[in-house]
Amino acid sequence: MKILVTGGSGIIGKYLIDSLSEEHEITSILKDKIKNPTFSYSPNVKIDFADITSKNLNEIIEDTNPDIVIHLASRTGLKNCEEDPKIAFQTNVFGTYNVIKSCIRTNSKLIFFSSKEVYGESDNLISEDSLKIPKNVYGLSKMLAENLVLYAHEKLNLDYVILRVTNVFDKKNKHNGLNKILYSAKYENKIDVYGGDQILSPIYIEDLVDIVKLIIENEKTTNQIFNVGSKEFFTLKEIIQQILIFSKKKIQINYLSIPNFENKSLKINSEKSEKILNFKPKYKLKNIIEEYFKE
Repeated sequence: MKILVTGGSGIIGKYLIDSLSEEHEITSILKDKIKNPTFSYSPNVKIDFADITSKNLNEIIEDTNPDIVIHLASRTGLKNCEEDPKIAFQTNVFGTYNVIKSCIRTNSKLIFFSSKEVYGESDNLISEDSLKIPKNVYGLSKMLAENLVLYAHEKLNLDYVILRVTNVFDKKNKHNGLNKILYSAKYENKIDVYGGDQILSPIYIEDLVDIVKLIIENEKTTNQIFNVGSKEFFTLKEIIQQILIFSKKKIQINYLSIPNFENKSLKINSEKSEKILNFKPKYKLKNIIEEYFKE
């Protein structure tokens, strides 16, 4: 099967491409040529360079003629999007529109990575048909992109899968979210915590890759939306406590005010993926934290 991945240099893209390239013909789209990259693909992965808002991207997709497009490229980070909403909307909304155009022309199935942030804040367990009232620019841009996908399905017969993903983490990335907290604790002996009572359902990167592989293999997933989380719920403070236990060293904790654009309460229901895909996460946060501080 021919699969094209946008955002191939991101942490999710790198893991996905590495796993999928064992069985499929992969084209990875990078925004820029990377000097001295910290990763490499297997030799059978084709690499092209394009901004997702450009005509060059359309040419690459249409020349490749993929069976599936996995659309990961986006402007991420809640703070980044709040500080530059123009770039967030241009990338996440118009960029997705650009990808959709080519998917229609090539009759490619689109797997679109959205976010739990489309829901906004809620005290209830959130299912895929719950109302979407995003609280921040990132969530709004993803909601608008989802609307474009759904419109293209209704009017132009686009086949799609939308994944509303929670907090993804791994043991290699050190730049954002839970990854940054783990790295700071291990190598800097300090953690900056914004808020602390937020409820998270972190999913390990390899579990996320497994879900994508199941979606590719299962036709029942076509034209479906899935919440993607670990089914474990923790407050940020509870995660910090686990880090303190397994690090076995003194770590300075700096508690700071939670930004007004971050959700304090949001718990997603991911039973649909378990029912349709027969998916159950293999990795537990506690075990990953323990392993991380043993390495």
